[in-house]
Order: sequence, then C-alpha cells, then structure tokens
Amino acid sequence: MGFLKGLLGLGVTAGAAFAALKVAQKYEENKAADAVADAGSAFAGYVAEEAPAVAGRLRDGAEDLLERVKETVAAGAQAVEEAADAAQAAAAEEATEQAEATAQAEEKPEKGTAAEAATEQETEQPQEK
Repeated sequence: MGFLKGLLGLGVTAGAAFAALKVAQKYEENKAADAVADAGSAFAGYVAEEAPAVAGRLRDGAEDLLERVKETVAAGAQAVEEAADAAQAAAAEEATEQAEATAQAEEKPEKGTAAEAATEQETEQPQEK
C-alpha cells in the first residue's frame, strides 16, 4: 500500500505541475495580449493627438499649393496677353506694309519705258509650274 500511496502522490504532484505550467502559459499569453492591446491603445492615442496637427499641415500645404497655382495661372495669362498683343502688332504692321505696297502699285507712272513694259508682260503671262 505504501507503493500505491507513493505512486498516487507522484501522480498528484505531476498533475499539479502540469496545471501550474498551463496557468503560466495562459498568463504569458494574456500578458502578450495585454501588451498588444496597450500598444494599440498607445498608437491610437498618438494618432488622436497628431491627427489635428497633420490636418493643419495638410491644409497649409494645400493653401500654399493653391497660391502657387494661382500665381502660375496669372503668369500664363499675362504671357498669353503679351503674345496676343505681339500678334496684333505684327498683323497691323503687315497690313500697313500691304497698304503701302498697294498705294505704290496704284501710283505707277505711265507706260513708256521698256522696263515697265517687260514687267507688265511678265505679269500678263501665266506662270507654269
């Protein structure tokens, strides 16, 4: 009977040790889960603290970008206006030159010189190309 009593005591001890081991494992798992939860809540707190600052920086950046776009558009509009003015001036100059050429053509002297007759013959003949 002493042997059975010793064997039973050994079984109880092994069972208690096994149970203690399982409790320790669960404790470590819970501790790890708590650490993850703590890290998650710390991160959420950080995000909650930094979100307004980040939103402010984004708003400031967007306002700066909008200002630069407005400046670029204004510069582009000025360049287009200058180009239009230059084109208008060139067209006016060309029209003036054409008017002067027409006026000179109308003021031709009377036919009588050989050079004028040759010029007139050249203009009367169709050009072949």
